[in-house]
Amino acid sequence: MDRAWPKIADAFMEPQLDELASLFSRYDLPPGGQYSGWHQYFDRDVRDLLGRNVKKPFRNDYCGDGDVQACRDAVWGAIQEAVDELTAEQGPNPNLWRSDATRERIRFAPGLLRTTIRYTNRPSGIQQVISFDGHR
Repeated sequence: MDRAWPKIADAFMEPQLDELASLFSRYDLPPGGQYSGWHQYFDRDVRDLLGRNVKKPFRNDYCGDGDVQACRDAVWGAIQEAVDELTAEQGPNPNLWRSDATRERIRFAPGLLRTTIRYTNRPSGIQQVISFDGHR
C-alpha cells in the first residue's frame, strides 16, 4: 500500500487533483497523523457511487466522474502500476516485496529516550505492547 496508495489517490481524485493537493496531503504517515488524508474522500465517494447509504454525500462525483466502471478501471490501473514498479524493483513474487518502515518509527522528545519503537496500528487507536522476558 505504501507504493499503491498515492497512485490510487491520484486516480481517484483526478478531476480535482491539483486543488485537493494544495489543501492537504494524500495521507499523513503514522504515528503522527494518519487521521487526515484523501482516504476519507475516497471512502465516502465510493460508497455513494456503489449505492450505499451515505449521510452527507458530496455534491460532486469524484472517482471515475461518477461512473462505476471508470472508477474501477482507474483504481485497478493505479494498483497495476504499483505492482509493475515493485515487480521491476524487487522481483515478481509479492511475498518477497519489502518496504522500509524507518520513517514510521515512533521518536520521543529529544533527551527523553534515545531509542525509537515500531509503530503498530490497532483498531482502537495506537497501542504499544511491551513485554519483558519471564514477566507477563
